[in-house]
Amino acid sequence: MEAVCLRAMQREPANRYAGASELAAEIEKWLADEPVAAYREPFTVRLRRWTRRHRTLVATAAVVLVMALGLQQVRLSLLASRNLAVSEEAKRTAAQRDLALRTLRGLASGLRATPNDRDATTAVRLNLLRQADESLAQIDPKAMMIKRS
Repeated sequence: MEAVCLRAMQREPANRYAGASELAAEIEKWLADEPVAAYREPFTVRLRRWTRRHRTLVATAAVVLVMALGLQQVRLSLLASRNLAVSEEAKRTAAQRDLALRTLRGLASGLRATPNDRDATTAVRLNLLRQADESLAQIDPKAMMIKRS
């Protein structure tokens, strides 16, 4: 309102309002909480005015934003707990794999220590142990981890 009054009281007639109707229109704009030509408002004032006029939209957007952030937090905590469970399972699998490898290697070394005149079943057992040893050596427990996306 101060800017409207100062413009209306300018010394130079060219800087004042052209007539009373133009001054009245500016005052009506100010009363209706609309921007006036006499004063260039800062962005923050225009933003506050827009927010007051669109309260429902602003409130809805705020609620949606808070809900989205909450859901994201829940999603991240579920993903973290899932990763922890998978990590623990991978550790258990690695421990079982290592135990199986040690056992197989112990059995294989025991079979190798037998005399050269092994029977056919001993040779088959040794072959099966070697195949199991090779299969277990190819297992990578880290490949089972869930990656964050």
